[in-house]
Amino acid sequence: MGERNGHRFVRRPCGYSGVRQALRTFLHAPVPYDEGAERNMARGEGPETADDRAERLIGIAADTFGWDRLLPEQLTAMEWVLDGEDTLVVQDRLAATRADRDAGAVHVVRGGKRLARTRHHLAAARLTQSDWRGRWEAERWFCQADGESGKRYGNETIRISPDGEASIKLPAPLAHLANAPHGRYVLACRVAFAHRGSEWADRVAADRAVAYRIHYDTGRDRWYVTASWQIPPAPALPLEAALAHGVVGVDMNAGHLAAWRLDAHGNPTGAPRRFSYDLRGTAAHRDAQVRHALTRLLH
Repeated sequence: MGERNGHRFVRRPCGYSGVRQALRTFLHAPVPYDEGAERNMARGEGPETADDRAERLIGIAADTFGWDRLLPEQLTAMEWVLDGEDTLVVQDRLAATRADRDAGAVHVVRGGKRLARTRHHLAAARLTQSDWRGRWEAERWFCQADGESGKRYGNETIRISPDGEASIKLPAPLAHLANAPHGRYVLACRVAFAHRGSEWADRVAADRAVAYRIHYDTGRDRWYVTASWQIPPAPALPLEAALAHGVVGVDMNAGHLAAWRLDAHGNPTGAPRRFSYDLRGTAAHRDAQVRHALTRLLH
């Protein structure tokens, strides 16, 4: 290692394999790792973590190879070695998870780990103990059911009709609480979906599967129903078929869409077209302008 014209230079291993071997030597060197662990233990910080080890290895590689002077193939070798370190970390986590499974330890917090930790920092979260307790209990106040195609309105357990009537199929121990035939309990309120309501109505009218989740929002002090469904993937059109009769190239600019029809070889044909829109004003106005421009483009 030395200096030339104010820049540090080092003799680096040549080629991909040389750098990879040198980095692997640093990666698996036991002495620096043990010394770092002893220093951490002496400071009361515990053994060296995987992140600490990765940061230290990067520093060693930068000092030895000249990080800012590494060649592209040498950077590739460094990434390959660090990926190997990530693999070791994942293997350690897998072993710990399997040990927890064999011991019967389940690390699951119903309500979320973040909300559980907030209990110890109520002042920072600007919550009282009663507010936190309400949120904690609300996370358990939910009812959900997956959809079933072919069943009436797409769900046998939680059924919502097109006019918004919601009912729940009660389990056998609660059948005596039913207020409708066939062991169902009809809710007193009506349900409406403002977002994608027309798509939802089309699905329930055709008895296609719709999953529902009924949950309580403590901030707004009301119950909500979330509907979800899967959209089948659209069939992919082969590139040759798409280019058979030409395509339309579109460029989105600040105030307009520029479109030009292209032949099968990518050459422009005919005259270009412009579809203007105005993005000033509210978000609803901007969305309407873009939708109108896209509609004119498609037609």
